[in-house]
Amino acid sequence: MRFPNCSKALEALSQGLNQEICHDFRAVRQVVTCKAWYERKQEPFSIDTFQRRMSDAWETVRKACEAHGGIRPQIGFLSPEISRSLPTEAYAQITQVTEIKRNGLHAGIIAEASDGSITVCVDDKCEVVKKGEPLENLKVMLKIYGFDVED
Repeated sequence: MRFPNCSKALEALSQGLNQEICHDFRAVRQVVTCKAWYERKQEPFSIDTFQRRMSDAWETVRKACEAHGGIRPQIGFLSPEISRSLPTEAYAQITQVTEIKRNGLHAGIIAEASDGSITVCVDDKCEVVKKGEPLENLKVMLKIYGFDVED
């Protein structure tokens, strides 16, 4: 199950995630990233603030999926008790955050994770790019579409 945009992903979270979503890691990660992206506060944008929001979002989604046997992390299907006992290294951690600007205004982020995946959030969409996809290609594409990418 993939969501067409963050509004739909957050709507699913607010209505209660179902088993199909909870057992589809790409859908779970989309919900988590959208929650972290949309719950930004007036705090300065940094790796630390985004990582904290990602951790909070993972906890919310884990709780929402407990009724369905937990989530299906990349390391395999585990019960909530087992998945909570895993070291944080078992889950991808944000290692780099790059801001995307449009006409000088904050429009999105590119978040690199320790597992090599890249999540791009622009306006109402967050997408996870396949592991190993070169970040420079994303920056070029965004620039082509009128975005300014700043490190």
